[in-house]
Amino acid sequence: MEEKEALEKIISFLKERKEKGIFERIEAFHDKRIKKIERNDASVPLREGAKIVLHLIPFNSFVSPKNYDLS
Repeated sequence: MEEKEALEKIISFLKERKEKGIFERIEAFHDKRIKKIERNDASVPLREGAKIVLHLIPFNSFVSPKNYDLS
């Protein structure tokens, strides 16, 4: 499946569930992460040069208001 087809399926799924706001929040998160990587400000230092980035973003992380105290 091509990237465009996969993205269209995800968008369709979100529209069906009337959770459009989730898609915008995921997209904003993704854009913010990419910009950090471009500035070499990622949480893990990356080498110079071309990069392949895979973001696995669970929908539940944008739906559920749960916060966990890790201290």
